[in-house]
Amino acid sequence: MKYTPLSREQYFDYHNKAYQIISSIDKMKENVSYQDVIKHFEQNYPILFNFLDYDEMKERYPELPDYHPTDKDIKYRGLVSNRTVTYTDRVLCESCAGLTVPDLDLGRYIIYINQHTNTKGRVIFTILHELSHIHCHLNQTENQPIYMSLMSKNASEKYPKELIPIEKEADTVASILYLTDERLKKALTTRESFEDIQRETDISKPALHNRLMNYLIYNLQYAESYALKLVLNYRQGGGQIFNILRLQ
Repeated sequence: MKYTPLSREQYFDYHNKAYQIISSIDKMKENVSYQDVIKHFEQNYPILFNFLDYDEMKERYPELPDYHPTDKDIKYRGLVSNRTVTYTDRVLCESCAGLTVPDLDLGRYIIYINQHTNTKGRVIFTILHELSHIHCHLNQTENQPIYMSLMSKNASEKYPKELIPIEKEADTVASILYLTDERLKKALTTRESFEDIQRETDISKPALHNRLMNYLIYNLQYAESYALKLVLNYRQGGGQIFNILRLQ
């Protein structure tokens, strides 16, 4: 998940969309977690989460009978309430992190999440990314497109040009939903380590790196080069980031 800067206008447009969601959750903003965000969507939107995987044993031994996965085959069952699991083809699992499909017949959204190769943190981020698509676009239009998140580290290079801003938007909104400004400020003013935040939230290193970069550059208005210096020092266990005056 390579860091790519946004324009200030872009960032605060995406930031406002994230805070529309955060502000509707009845909790202090510093205490809003990804669990609260997922619960908010499940309570306010008709969503089915379908976790995707593939049958490695069947691939190895084609003569085996087909296996029909059940709820116990969902790796991270506690993340969502309305869920199912589907075995699909390996190629799809290796190329697609998440997919949101409007089910027009049943009037709901189906969010497909790749659980095969993804860590818990990546699964959480992908869920938030797909929920961001619903909030920003799908619930406001009669034209119901399908959104797919790619697995590649350089996924933005593989999206059609017209979709790149939409995917950047979903990534940025998801990162803010994962860690609110207030939660980040609390972490830094109470001198939580990079690893402490990871342990508490399961956020991946690249996702936390990018969230910190955006917070320092856009919220606190530090230069990108200085923000990078602070974040790299913080990742390595340093404390330079705790001393920045603009946190006070």
